[in-house]
Amino acid sequence: MTSRWRTVWATGESDERIVRLGMAGPDVVVSADHGGAIEARWAGDGSPVAAPTYTGITGILALAAWRHGESVRVATGAGSRHVSHRWLQRWDLVARKEIPPAIDMNVMGVKHVDPAIVHGEQVLVVVSQGVLGIRRTDDGSVIDEVTKHRSTSRVVIGSTGRGPVAVTSSHAEHPQLFWLEDLTEAVRLPHAEGEFIAAMEGDRLVCGSYAEPWNAWQTTWAGDLSGRRLGPPVTGEVITAVAVAAWPAVYIARADRTVSLVDLESGRELAPALRLPKRARSLVVVDGRDVIAGFGLEVARFEPPAWKDEA
Repeated sequence: MTSRWRTVWATGESDERIVRLGMAGPDVVVSADHGGAIEARWAGDGSPVAAPTYTGITGILALAAWRHGESVRVATGAGSRHVSHRWLQRWDLVARKEIPPAIDMNVMGVKHVDPAIVHGEQVLVVVSQGVLGIRRTDDGSVIDEVTKHRSTSRVVIGSTGRGPVAVTSSHAEHPQLFWLEDLTEAVRLPHAEGEFIAAMEGDRLVCGSYAEPWNAWQTTWAGDLSGRRLGPPVTGEVITAVAVAAWPAVYIARADRTVSLVDLESGRELAPALRLPKRARSLVVVDGRDVIAGFGLEVARFEPPAWKDEA
């Protein structure tokens, strides 16, 4: 057994800081940097699937990736209250070009775009202006949609025994759960007012509180869809990203440049914290174990110590 983290691969070819990561299937990781360059790499060794696609979009907020035959495709959203970007856009990262049409969402920014499989079809879940919509990946057209709370700060896509779900969180309302195969059925989650959902696996949830400002989230805990808390609060420096490894093991990246692997039901650290040169802004998990982190100008895959054997 090893007691040290191992760097599987690392790349530092971006000219701008990495802002978003996503997985296109189990074997391709996609990264977007602040300048709008998007790149797909093989998760196994970090080698590029294709040269970067330069979108020209500054400050991508949403990145949804999927496989389309031999190609890797993504949907992006961007914009803010200061710089408008109204469009949901799709890109072919192998052909290195945009897939028309761009879809005008009639908003200042498109912040919530996620991939999902619904009735066996690859789709996009898009939340905007109080509407949760399921859209086709090929042309962006609406398959189904439902009205929700108008404000949304977080969207998490998961799958339970009943099928795929989206969980939305809002500062002003309780979290809502939507069964993606039947959007007529929305469930108000019985969580305390002011809680949000940051990640999920099955009916297990990674939770936080709006009592901590959005840029100073420090405390997280485990819960479930029934509203039960499943473990103690875990607190520390400001949290910059979380990702579930294999429940209850959860990766937590913090502003002090560490990435911890924590049993969220006991609060116990499963390995010494990994320390990075820059804070990780996005995390994805490969094979339920390794973590891929976007930090500074770099993307790297790390293998943790043998925590399953030692737990």
